[in-house]
This record gives sequence, C-alpha cells and structure tokens, in this order.
Amino acid sequence: MVAKHYKGFGYIGDYYVFASKRSEYEYMAITDVESFAIPKHFMFKTIFTKFPGLHSEMLAESFSRYIKEFRRPVEIKR
Repeated sequence: MVAKHYKGFGYIGDYYVFASKRSEYEYMAITDVESFAIPKHFMFKTIFTKFPGLHSEMLAESFSRYIKEFRRPVEIKR
C-alpha cells in the first residue's frame, strides 16, 4: 500500500471517467471529505454533445494531471 496525502481542493477519477477506463488505484479518504460529482452520462450526453471539442481537451488535461499527481509519485514510492 502506498499512501499520498493531499490537502485543499482537487480532482480524483476524472481521467478514468473521460477515458472510460477502470481505475488503476483504489482511493480512500482518511478524514471527512466534502465533494460533488457530475454523472458520466450527463457529461457525455449533454455537455460533450453541445461542445464537441471539449471532451478531447478535458481528456488530455486530466491525463497529464493524473500522470503528474498520481502515477509518477506512486511509482517513485514503490
């Protein structure tokens, strides 16, 4: 098990949703967390149909954030 602590605001799981992939890691909060979620079907059926280029832009941004904040630090700690 590898633990990484985050403080403040952030995103978790956006890359998996935009890429329609299963999560590579399990995420667990160790304290109470306030959050909100937007359903995947709403994003794909409503938002991305109105703004066609938005999906690829958000996917690229979320992938780079995923590599920088999750994958690379976890691989280093392993």
